[in-house]
Amino acid sequence: MPKISSFISSFKKDLARPCNYEVQLSLPLKFQATLMNLAAGSGQLGSILSGFNSQTTSYTMGKFRCEQAELPPRAFTLVPQKTYGPLEYFPIQNTYNKSAMVFICGDDMKEKLFFDLWMEMICTSHPSYNYAADNRVRFDFSYKSEYRADIIVNQFDLTGKPSYSVALRDAFPTEVYSLPLAWGQKDDYHRLNVVFTYRYFLIRPFNTPLNLSMFPLLWGFAGKENTW
Repeated sequence: MPKISSFISSFKKDLARPCNYEVQLSLPLKFQATLMNLAAGSGQLGSILSGFNSQTTSYTMGKFRCEQAELPPRAFTLVPQKTYGPLEYFPIQNTYNKSAMVFICGDDMKEKLFFDLWMEMICTSHPSYNYAADNRVRFDFSYKSEYRADIIVNQFDLTGKPSYSVALRDAFPTEVYSLPLAWGQKDDYHRLNVVFTYRYFLIRPFNTPLNLSMFPLLWGFAGKENTW
């Protein structure tokens, strides 16, 4: 029977903590321009989005407002084949599940408005947002190139150094969940559940310099190299 000392000595490193992470959001350029135009305008939207800065807002919302995230899974779709003896299985397709995240909402509800407008970018339902050229409600869907973006999820070790990093490519929100309201929850706060879909993910290197030309839309990284 193995000794307990042998079990303990097998752990050369400490255990990874699920709380040591950050999320970095990017936005489609057209959506970024729309938010800045709304922030410069008058009315309620202009007041809430006043002072909008693409890099600062994205960095803050991902790093300090994302209360829960996940590292993405990957699976293969299999088909059976039998020639002689037991069945054999062969992969024919990659499967990437959706990614769910939870964001803390401030008192001005900017986080909720942020994702509502991103969904509106995908399919226009309100003419005042000026996504449609003729300012009419059509419920038409935009081209994917106009609303897709990249999302980076970083895992850190206990010393604060990145130990694992992935980039969700061509990501966009598909579900923005409801926010329950109740008189008895005066000491609680809103948590906004958002579900993203993406085409695939890439494992990002973190021990060697990274040429970020492959991620041209990533705010806070564009034009720089990561020297993790």
